[in-house]
Parts: sequence; C-alpha cells; structure tokens
Amino acid sequence: MSNPQEARRAGKLVFEPSILHFGNAVLGQMYSLPVTLTNVGHSTELISDVYRSNGHFRLHAMKLPLRLNPGERVSFEIRFVPRRNLSVGTDFTFARPGATEIVLHADGTGVSTGLTSNPLRIDFGNLALGRRERFPITLTNSGAASQTIADAAVSNDEFGFWGLRLPMTLDPGESVTFEARFEPHRIGPSAGGIFLNTAGSNLAIAMVGQGSEVGQLSMTPTNLSFGNVTVGATATVTGKLLVGARDVTIYSAGITSPEFALSGISFPLTIPAGRSKSYQVTFTPSSSGEASAVIAFQASTVNLSIQQALVGNGMPRASHSVNLSWNAGSAGVVGYNIYRAGSSSGPYSKINSAPDPNTSFLDTSVQGGQTYFYVTTAIASDGKQSAFSNWIQVVIP
Repeated sequence: MSNPQEARRAGKLVFEPSILHFGNAVLGQMYSLPVTLTNVGHSTELISDVYRSNGHFRLHAMKLPLRLNPGERVSFEIRFVPRRNLSVGTDFTFARPGATEIVLHADGTGVSTGLTSNPLRIDFGNLALGRRERFPITLTNSGAASQTIADAAVSNDEFGFWGLRLPMTLDPGESVTFEARFEPHRIGPSAGGIFLNTAGSNLAIAMVGQGSEVGQLSMTPTNLSFGNVTVGATATVTGKLLVGARDVTIYSAGITSPEFALSGISFPLTIPAGRSKSYQVTFTPSSSGEASAVIAFQASTVNLSIQQALVGNGMPRASHSVNLSWNAGSAGVVGYNIYRAGSSSGPYSKINSAPDPNTSFLDTSVQGGQTYFYVTTAIASDGKQSAFSNWIQVVIP
C-alpha cells in the first residue's frame, strides 16, 4: 500500500495507491483496481498521453488529454486479464508536456484455478456524505485444493467489509458471502480495495464510489457491468436512484445503444426526499465483442442530468447447450447458484457469475460427447447458501 506523504514529496501529481498488486488472477477473467490521481501542487497539470509496457494490462476510464487544477482529483482503473500461468508486470508512463513523466506500476500472476470473487469490482455510485451503502460479495474456491484466507485489509477508510470471519478455509467448490461497505467522508471520487491474503498471495477486490452533498439526485452504481452474455441471450442488472433532502421529479431517460433496455420505471417519476427507486437494465448482445452505452436520467425540476455507464461482452453462440430448470425454494430465497461436474461425486464448480433470481439457467459452455452432472443451491437474504440439491445427469450427443 502506498504512503501518501511519501508520494506528496515526489511531485505535484500523486497516485493513490502508487503501486498496484493484483495478486493471483484466474486465467481469462478481467480484474480491475481503482486509482485516484490528485494534483497537490499550486498550478494546473496536463497529462497528454499514457503508454504501457505490457499488453496484459490496460488503462480504463481516463479521458485524454487530462487537465487537473490545484486540489482536483480524478479516478480511473487499471485492468488485468492474465493469459498465461506466470507473473507479469507493466509500467504505465504518463506523458506531461514540458515536465517529467510519471510512472504507475502494476503486476499480477496468472493462475488456472483458485479463489475467485463475484463481483471482482464494486461501484457504489454517488452517495450523500454520512450515508452507508452495502454490497454482497461471494468468494468461491474454484480449484481442486482447499484455500485458506489468512487475513484481509482495506486500502481506504471510506470503505470496509463485514461478515467475514478470518482465518477461514474453503474446500473445493465451497462458497462464502460477506458484504462490502462504502461510507463517504468527503465530496468527490474515492477508490480502494479489499485485499485477501490467501497462503501468501493477495486476491484484490476493487471498490469505487463518490461522495456527494445531501440534496442531490444520485445513482448506485455509476457503472453497470453485465459480464459475458451469449449473442441473442439476455442479462439483467439492477440500479437504484437516490434522492437527498428534497423531492425530485424525473421526466425522461435515454440509452445510447439498442442492445440495452430500461424497465421497472415510468415517467414522470417523483421520488420523495430521502427515498430511492430501483430499476432494471437488460443487455441483449446482437454480435460478439464488447458493447458499451450510457443511460441518462433527466430531472428538469432541479436542472439535473445524471448518467450511468453500461458495459457488456457479447459471446458467440455455442453449438451445444443445456436448459436447466428447478422448483422455487422457500420464502426468503433471493437467488440460486448452479454447479457442474464431470461425475456425480464431484468436485462441482459454480458456472453462473452471480446468484440468479430465476428458476432456470441456460448452460452454453458444454461440449459434444461429454456427460455432465448439475446441482443447485439456494441463497437466503442473509447471504447463507444451502446444501447441494440432488444431482441430475445430462449427456451431450
């Protein structure tokens, strides 16, 4: 973790953190860590371009050229997608016309299986000072050996976690759910992370949020990520509009791409002071590859317009698929996890990215000539997961 005082002595532009350690990262998954860049000097600073030395890493959510006035700060992300079982690193060089370049270092290690987090990144969105927002995180041991989480740390005092009793050992296929928290103390963007120490290596879970004045219209999260979705299939994510000290009337909303659709809300909509309203956005990719858009809500009564970034990745249709369905659980169940194995005795691996509120699931990652066994678990509102259901066998021709 960086030392802000040491960083301030290094120059007028300060990275927090100054070095990014992604730790162990499962091959093919995308990991993100947030960074806050602050101008602690007395004059405006300009960044004209950014260069990297390794293609496993990339910069996200920074618009160039970037001008930072004295005291101003901006948040962005460094993303890591490991492709091989090895340790890699990179230097991001930030070019400053007429001034010395500044460098941000990032490193990580690609691994085949291990401890995974769902989600890997949390955006708490805009939150009024003094309020607290919670978000559930599920840790899963996707490997073939037990994983012990020795301890955990948070890199920013505006963020925290609750419900994780350490040290803890997860057997293969076992999961545990706890919650991340954001309670802003100052106005503006904040970035941090939860770092889990697993047998000497770190698993990093990124967290970002923005503190705002009481009385504003805000949303959480500020970015909706849909992950990988097969072309023609759909994925739905929930967002929330938040209102501070005054009633707000929202008159319209627009989305910049037809692959995304808004539901669960109608206009005009008046949200009373101190209340919130949830809505859903659905992603239906029409082609493979990354898709992005922006949804904007217009609140004419207070001359406010707030925006939310949408991102998803269209995946090619698979030649084989398995359509699963099951009976609904008891009252209090908020979702289900689906597990798959090559034999009835396991080990079983979770194949859905997040607890699914539906009682059906389409598995498009199967291969011809294989036999699969499936079980499900139910997730209660307190995050507890039930035991495995009875298994079913599916033979792919």
